[in-house]
Amino acid sequence: MKLRAFLMSLIALSSSVACTVVDDARITAFRDGRKAAVSLTFDDGILDHYTMVAPHLDSLGLRGTFWVNGHSIEQGEVNYAPRLTWQMCREMSDRGHEISNHSWSHPNLTNLSEEQLREEVRRNDDAIEAATGKRPITFCYPYNAQNELVARVCHESRVGTRDFQEAQGQVNSGSTPESLRAWLEKVIAAGEWGVTMTHGIHHGWDQWNDENVLWDFYKEIAARQDEVWVDTFAAVASYRQEREHCTIRVRKYHKCIGIKPACDLDPALYREPLTAEVTVNGRTRLLTFNPFGGEQLFEK
Repeated sequence: MKLRAFLMSLIALSSSVACTVVDDARITAFRDGRKAAVSLTFDDGILDHYTMVAPHLDSLGLRGTFWVNGHSIEQGEVNYAPRLTWQMCREMSDRGHEISNHSWSHPNLTNLSEEQLREEVRRNDDAIEAATGKRPITFCYPYNAQNELVARVCHESRVGTRDFQEAQGQVNSGSTPESLRAWLEKVIAAGEWGVTMTHGIHHGWDQWNDENVLWDFYKEIAARQDEVWVDTFAAVASYRQEREHCTIRVRKYHKCIGIKPACDLDPALYREPLTAEVTVNGRTRLLTFNPFGGEQLFEK
C-alpha cells in the first residue's frame, strides 16, 4: 500500500510539473499580433480638435494624441486659430484620448538654454497634469526642431518623443484620398508604426479644403483594425520599448501554459500589456500578459 501510494504521488507530481519545451514563442511586433500600428496625432491645441476631430474619432472607437501648448490654452484665438480650454482637454482625456506636451509656448527649443528648455517642458507637464490628472509621458518637438540637448531633456521620464511623422493636410501637404490610402498601405505592407501629424481642420497651419477626405480616411483605418493597431502615441511607444526590453520564458504545464517575463524598464512609467505568440503542440495562440507581473498562467 505504501509503495502504491508513493507511485501515485509520483504520477501526480509528474503531471503538474513544467516542461520548458514549446514549439515557438515570441513577443509580437504590435498588440494582438497585428501587422502594423498607426497613431493619429494633432498639433497645437486647436479648437477644431475638440469640436470636429475628437467626435469623429469617438464615433469610430479610435483614440488620438493631442499635443498642446499651455500658454495658448484659454487664450481664445492665437495666430488666427481658436484654441482649446483646459476643460475641453479634461473631457477629451476622460474619453481616452492622450493630451500631451508640445512645450509651454511653442518656441524653437534648439535656441533655448538648458534652464529655459527645462522650464518649457516642466511648466507644460504641470499644467496638463493639473487639468487632466495625468502627467504626460510623451513629447512633441515644436517645428520638429531638436538637437542633442533638446532630445536628452525631452526624453527624460518619457516613453517616447515624436521623431517622425506623416504630415496630413491640404493647404500645405496636398493630401488626397489616394495619397492617404497609399500611405496606409505602405505602413501595413512594411509592418511599421505610422504616425500622422495634423493641425487644424479649418484653422491653423495646413488646413483642409474638404474635411470629408480626412473623415473617410479615419473610417478606412477603423475598418482595418484587424491588421493595424490604432492607438495613442504613448500606447504604441510604450509597447515598442517594452518589447525591446522584455524577455519571456514559456513553460508548458499539464493543463496550462505559463509565461514568465523579465523587463528592465520602470513599471511606474511603462504600463502597456504585451502580446506573445506561442505555439505548443502545433497550435499557435496569442496571449496578452503583463511584462511586470511575474509568471502568468493561461489555459491550454
